[in-house]
Order: sequence, then structure tokens, then C-alpha cells
Amino acid sequence: MLKAIVFDFDGTLLESAEIKTEAFAELFNEYPQHQRRIVDYHLAHEGISRYVKFREIYRGILKRPLGQEEEDRLGLTFGRLIADKIAVCPLVPGAWAFLVNVASQYKCFIASGTPEVELHPLVAQRGLRKFFDEVHGAPTPKPEILQGILRQHVLDPSEVLSIGDALSDLEAAQSEGLPFAGRVRAGEAAIFPHGKTVALFHDFDELEKGWNTILAQIRRP
Repeated sequence: MLKAIVFDFDGTLLESAEIKTEAFAELFNEYPQHQRRIVDYHLAHEGISRYVKFREIYRGILKRPLGQEEEDRLGLTFGRLIADKIAVCPLVPGAWAFLVNVASQYKCFIASGTPEVELHPLVAQRGLRKFFDEVHGAPTPKPEILQGILRQHVLDPSEVLSIGDALSDLEAAQSEGLPFAGRVRAGEAAIFPHGKTVALFHDFDELEKGWNTILAQIRRP
């Protein structure tokens, strides 16, 4: 039976995915010849720490060394580009009501690629902290976050549902044997391979409507 839910944050609970995509484009606007490829790389690796992306962009696209000072500057600039917009962007429709419902029945966690030093105040600022037993972010990779949750709370992977909007979220769930529900933004095509999820949903109102079906799939041996 389901005992816990792990939520991604950006693009899953908060409508902030496009904000971060625009920030990546602006951050690398001095490389117009590489900008489209950089944005595509970001989109293909949503849910992963921005610092991991910076290193891969410099290594694989810009073909330049990335020193610690430059990496820190990129991180600070990226944070400034998104801070005000993230603070006021809306929750995914139905997210608040869904959290009110499930937080009283299950242990709830956040596992995000956002730096933890930014994530904690943001979750508190949005009034969401009361719903979650723990909030985790970068630099810890998501598979390690899930491992820690399973170990510390003595949970079997089959008892924990992972909810996210990126392939990295699905891959982290698969690495630890967790069932996965994928959020697909309205008007966008599903990126998740067929048969690898217990549900696909546009918003939490839709997820709520199919909740009993999801629970039945999780309980199935």
C-alpha cells in the first residue's frame, strides 16, 4: 500500500519550468551560435542541478574549461534571473488542494534539482512547508535523495510514489524501483516512454480524479 509521495518541485508543483528555460537562454546570450543547442540541452535534462548542466555545456558545447569562479558566477546570475519570477509564479492547478488531501494521509517529500539553499526559503515563502516531512535539493542527486528517504523512513520502494515532469525524475524513480506519475504540461507531448508510468496528468485536478486507479496499480503485485 502507498505510504509516501515524493514530489519534484519546478514544473510539477510550481509553474516555473518556462522561467528557467528563459533564464538559460539569457545566461548564454553571448554565445548566439550555441544558444539553441544550450536551451535544447537544458530541456532534455530538466530536473538536474544547474551546476551539472553548466559543466556539461562548457565541456560538450562551448568546448571551454569552466573554473570554479566562473561556475559560481553563472549560478549567482541564474539565481538573480529567476528569483522574482519564481516568487510569484502560480502553482500548478489543483496542487494546493491535492497537497491538503494527501499530506494528511501519506508522508510527503520534495526531491528537486534546485539548490537546497534556494529551495527551503522558496517552499516556506509559498506556504508549502507544512505539507512536507522533508525538503531536499541539489547538490544531492535525486537517486541519492530517494535512497535516503527509503532508508531513513524504512519504506519499501513499492510504497512510495514519485511525481515529476522530467525524464530525470522518471529515471531516478526507476533506479530505486519507485512507481512514477508524470506531469505533462497542457499542449505539450508526453516525453515519458509508454508503459513506464502509473499515470500521466496535466494538472492535479486530473491526478485527483484518477487517484483510485493509481492506488490500484500500486497495490497490484
